[in-house]
Parts: sequence; C-alpha cells; structure tokens
Amino acid sequence: MDVGSKATPHEARPVFDQEMFRQFGELAATTARELMASGEEEVVVDRMWPHAAQALDRTKNLGECISQARHQVECDLGLTNLEVPLSRVCDGKAFQQFLAHMLAHGESLHASYNNAILEYREQNRLRSNSHPAPLLRESNHDGREDDKWVELPFWGWAKHDVENPDELPTRQPVFIHADESASHELSIGVPDDPTSRSLTLPRPTSASGLESFRESILNSGVAIRPRALTTTMFARLCLSDLFIHGIGGAKYDVVTDRVMHSLFKIQPTSYMAISATFRPLVSQQIDQPTGAQQIAGQLRELWFHPEKTELPSSRPREDHERFADLKQKKRDLLLAAKRYGEGNGKGKGHGEGIRKAWHDELSAINRKLREFHEAHRNDLLAGQKQLAITNRHFRILSSREYSFCSFPYRRLSEQLLATS
Repeated sequence: MDVGSKATPHEARPVFDQEMFRQFGELAATTARELMASGEEEVVVDRMWPHAAQALDRTKNLGECISQARHQVECDLGLTNLEVPLSRVCDGKAFQQFLAHMLAHGESLHASYNNAILEYREQNRLRSNSHPAPLLRESNHDGREDDKWVELPFWGWAKHDVENPDELPTRQPVFIHADESASHELSIGVPDDPTSRSLTLPRPTSASGLESFRESILNSGVAIRPRALTTTMFARLCLSDLFIHGIGGAKYDVVTDRVMHSLFKIQPTSYMAISATFRPLVSQQIDQPTGAQQIAGQLRELWFHPEKTELPSSRPREDHERFADLKQKKRDLLLAAKRYGEGNGKGKGHGEGIRKAWHDELSAINRKLREFHEAHRNDLLAGQKQLAITNRHFRILSSREYSFCSFPYRRLSEQLLATS
C-alpha cells in the first residue's frame, strides 16, 4: 500500500506516498472482485476508502487514517462504539498509575511473566520460543553480577529525534535496573547497546508523586507502551467489566490470568471469546478435496508390493505371463526366507553373503515388477500433483486470514447481523 519502512510503531508511522494511498482502495477493490465468485459485488473497501482519503486531509498518520475509515463504515452499519487510540490511553493517569506499579514491582513482574509463559508451554507441549510470547531477558552491565537489569513486558522508543527529525523511531525492549534506589533507572533498548537510551523516573509514593512520575514520562520524549499480554492485563484490570477476545487472544489470556493472580493476588475478571468464519472469495460452502491419502497408499503399494496390483486385461498375454512368473519367484523367495528364518534376520546357518544375495534378488524382482506399472504410477503421480494444487486452492479460498476490506459489503453486514 505504501513504501517499505522499518518496524515503526503504528502511532508514529506516516503515509509516505499519499497518491498511492488514495489509489489503493480502487486497486484493492478491483482485485477482491476478480477473486470473488460473483465478480461484481461491492466490497467493504469500496465504502471504506473514500473515508480513508478524507482522513488523510486531517492526519498524515497511517494507522489513524485506516482506523477512522473503518470506524466510519461501522457507524454506517449502526455500530457506534467508542474508540480511543492506545497512545492516548497510555498518556492518561490510569495507565501511568498501572505503569508505576509495574515498575515498582519490576523483578516480580519479570519472574511472574516468565513463569506463566513456561507453564503454558509445558501444559500445551509447545516447543516454540515465541509462543505464546518470548521470555523476558536479563542483562548484566559489563558482565557484573551485582548490576542486574531485567526486561519488562513493555515497548519503548524516542518520540522524536531532535538531530534527525525525519528519522522514524524503532520500538525497543524496556529494561529496568534491579535495585531499591529512590528512582527507577530504565534502559530503552538492551543495556550497553549503542542504540539504547537511558531514562530515570521518580518512584511515586503519593498522589503528587504519581503526577510527577507522569510529567517525567510526558516530558522525556520517550513513549512507553504495553506489549500484547500487558495491554490485555491493563484493559481487564482498569477499563472493562468483561473483556471480549477473538479466538487467538483468548487462548493466550490463560497466561494473563496467571500473571495477574501471581502479581496482584486477585482472581481476574472473566473474559469472553467470540469467533466466526466468513469466506469472502466463495459464495457458498466448499468441501475440501479428498483422496490424497488414498493416492499415497497406492504409490506405496506399487513400490513395496507391486505384485499385488493386477495388470489391466488389455495388456498383451506375454506381459501377463511374465508378470505371473515374477510374482511366483517373489512368493517362492519370501517362503524360503520364512522357512529358514531369513525374513526376520534371525536365520541360523546363513552368512551375511547369503542374506545379501537374497535381498539383492528380491530387489531385482521388485524393480522388474514395478516396470509393468510405470504408466499407472505416472498417472497416480500426476493425480497427486493436481490434488496438491486443488488443496492449495482450497486453503486459499477457505482461509480466515483475509482482511475484512475484501469481503462483500452486503453479505458481510447481513451475516454479522444474523449472528448478533
């Protein structure tokens, strides 16, 4: 949609190419209609992108343009939810008090978070180091054991660079110095890394101290934002009576429950998971192609037991006679092995040379038997390849990963209302 850039936080990401941004809606809608079964239906982006273009006249922020356009489409459908950007929430008093508490208990938060992640991985037999989230790290300044830093579940970055105002910020991990001093010493970025930035904040012990803490952050030029699990934790603790998840987030909120129980000694409020599957590229339910296992089984049978597949009656009589002769030779060879114990490798009185000769003869017979099925095998391989292509098309058509912008506007609104 726009020119490439590094991993810039959404709240700091501008629209670089405004002309491309304005044209994107028409390009996306045309592509979506070409892929849809009906081909002519109005898609959500048809309704949404004029709002995005209007938002570009008010703000140059990419995330705000898209969010405002989506919100306007929802309003057109009668959905009037209150939406507040996370950046504004994080500048508010409630989040600053939450952050101050987290910093005051930095080591406990670090330990509770990692323990909850490890318990979740063990219970769900996960080997991935990134699910449900990466573990928080520790760092020792110059390798000194008495100078310990622990990573917290927050991101941080410089809101602007005075020397390079056109340089976009990159989010960094947040570390806190593990000590009991009168102030919090933070590192935005891994300590000792040349790109890291130090930040000292007061430890609030009263309401006036909390206001001083908040002013220190707002005046520092540094943004501190919660990561995924921490965002949910704050929302459930401070903003909601009931938190509604999609299916992905709901799986991982088991971890959030454990962290909150360990850190705050409370029973967390309940949350709800809501999920639905709409397929924008097909007008009706499609069935997944079958037969892959059957073809694989037939190919395996042709390779290891070619004698079990009979030749077509249309083959010449000489082929049938030769095939029957090879089948009999293989049968006799297997019977001899069974008789002398050669089949299970425990035959007595047979040396390695005899066993090798038996195996070589069996392999030669199998090769000759397979030659009779070459055409049949090629047909199966071609069918297997075509079925793989069909299955790939099915996965594409039935994917749940399409942006809502590509959905048919009328069908999506009807389906949402029907399920509400």
